[in-house]
Amino acid sequence: MSSLKSFFATALAVIHLTLMVGGIAPLGNEPIDYGGGYYYDTSNITAWLTLAQNNTSDYRIVKPATSTASIDEAAAQLQSYFKEITGVTLPIVPDSAAPQAKEICVGVTNRPGPAIAALAPEGFVKKADGDTIYLVGQEPRGTLYAVFSFLEEQLGVRWFTPTLTVTPPQTLLRVDANLDDTQNPVFERRDTWVCVVENPDWKAHNRINTYNGEKYGGGIGFMNGGHSMEYLLPKSLFDTRPELFAWRTGKNANVKDHPCLTHPDVLSIITANAGTILANNRTGTLMSLTQPDNQEYCQCDRCTAEAARLGGQSGLMVWFVNQVARNFKAQYPDAIFHTFAYQYTRKPPAFVVPGPNGNVTEDNVAVELCSIECCFCHPLETCGHESGESIGEYVSPRASTFAADLKGWPANCNRLYIYNYALNANQYMRPFPDFQTLSPNFQFFRDNSVRSVFVQGNTLGGAKTAEFDELRCYVMSKLLWNPEADAQYHMMDFMRAYYGEKAAPYIKEYIDMLVRKTVKTSHLFIFNWHYKNTFLRLWDTLPMDCLWDKAEKAAETPRQLDNIRRSRLSLRVYKADMLVGEFFILNPCRIKENKKLYQDMVDWGITHWGEYKPIVPLKGLDWFMRPVEWAAPEKLFWNK
Repeated sequence: MSSLKSFFATALAVIHLTLMVGGIAPLGNEPIDYGGGYYYDTSNITAWLTLAQNNTSDYRIVKPATSTASIDEAAAQLQSYFKEITGVTLPIVPDSAAPQAKEICVGVTNRPGPAIAALAPEGFVKKADGDTIYLVGQEPRGTLYAVFSFLEEQLGVRWFTPTLTVTPPQTLLRVDANLDDTQNPVFERRDTWVCVVENPDWKAHNRINTYNGEKYGGGIGFMNGGHSMEYLLPKSLFDTRPELFAWRTGKNANVKDHPCLTHPDVLSIITANAGTILANNRTGTLMSLTQPDNQEYCQCDRCTAEAARLGGQSGLMVWFVNQVARNFKAQYPDAIFHTFAYQYTRKPPAFVVPGPNGNVTEDNVAVELCSIECCFCHPLETCGHESGESIGEYVSPRASTFAADLKGWPANCNRLYIYNYALNANQYMRPFPDFQTLSPNFQFFRDNSVRSVFVQGNTLGGAKTAEFDELRCYVMSKLLWNPEADAQYHMMDFMRAYYGEKAAPYIKEYIDMLVRKTVKTSHLFIFNWHYKNTFLRLWDTLPMDCLWDKAEKAAETPRQLDNIRRSRLSLRVYKADMLVGEFFILNPCRIKENKKLYQDMVDWGITHWGEYKPIVPLKGLDWFMRPVEWAAPEKLFWNK
């Protein structure tokens, strides 16, 4: 009886899904909740402090007589942006100068400023006391962030993209006379990996604290690359010492894709090579001890027995990394040894084994839980759908195993990190409507002891990309600092500057339509092909194209028009893949539209269709194909 009920429930769900995809069953038009919360609002200010008026100011910048590179940079940038806004160059003086009433004190000076001992690392205070303003934080980056926050929230500067900074000129520059703002970051490490924002200036201004250079106070960067066991145990050893590598029972042989973690020589080799990296490191904090990007873990008798003793493959990995980390704890006390909870190690150990030979991480070990299998158009806390499902699984409610894993790891790990995703790795240009999940996901991470969030996006797309990468990164930077930030406010703030005041509402409406359809009819995975997720038909794309047409007509500058047309490429690629609209298979102008789409992408500097899929010249019959085939034209039989 239960199997019969399950069959009918699945059948009804498939029918309902089909009706919604087909535009027969309504999707609703309720507002999309992108997350509303904190943003700086001046409407409740009752008293003002005038910093400059009519190109004059009585203020000066004071910094410690014995300063640091990051405090020097903070003072210099405050001076520079103040001049851009007001036309006034404030002098910078050391705190050995005699005090005066109107000062902006940057860093801990000999002035009676606010206490900072209780601040978290990188936390800061912005405070007005009489006519004096204090911008101070925990070094090496707290003061820098206090200045950047002051420039952003009090003076109106925005660092939207590496090439779009907004500095509003003002003849009267005022701030809240009762300013008293303390901020502490929720996550100790905050990073994004997206090609268009791989820029140390943009990252530092938006408080992304990867290593951004000494002038920005260093950062929390890696000493080496990911999947590091592939080179910490060199594959060149396989020919002479295959026993160091994974034994696979199905092949009845050793394979070079993974180390044998229980072989004592593997530990000594990886430890020695890690020691070389540590000795030569000048900028990094994190040492990667991460599994290869495959499922070929060792199945020898020793590894199988140890995995059973330690609660699974994840327990075995923690045990191994602990041994390496323990060797360097005294010599490198600030180093953090980082490993993945990824694919076959994603689930936490089934039980706790305490002690030096157990599966509880050392205090200098971080475990980074990866969400690569998950759905990204619904919150990770509640949606349990993962890539590779059958249609029955796809339409049936599923509890989130990722959420269970996230909640389970703190029993074995006190430094839990997250590796999250914001891309379609198969097709970079495809729509990836995940804006509605950024805020709830980051809050979920915060509420479950996560100390670091890293987000991988489009890493190879070129100098410019088309699928809202810059918008997404800007919004994420705000949520990484404070998951209660008002995501919708920051979305609109960005779009008004990037696309134009008049065009932004049309593009926001397009995003709403895309999100609504995807959330109601689909799941969103990072390895989707053209026929998966976001099922748009002609009756969906026609009003979407109408919104883009209105946005183009509303553009106020050539740069805004360029941004609009480039962002529109994502919908054009979708239609070309799905043979919709002007790309319909029987449209006699389809080849012309294909050529125009391809040339527009090249002209806008986009270099890759997807991960490791560069855009290459097309010819002949290739023009009859779709972008999904253009990503690998060598596979087309006429090109073989």
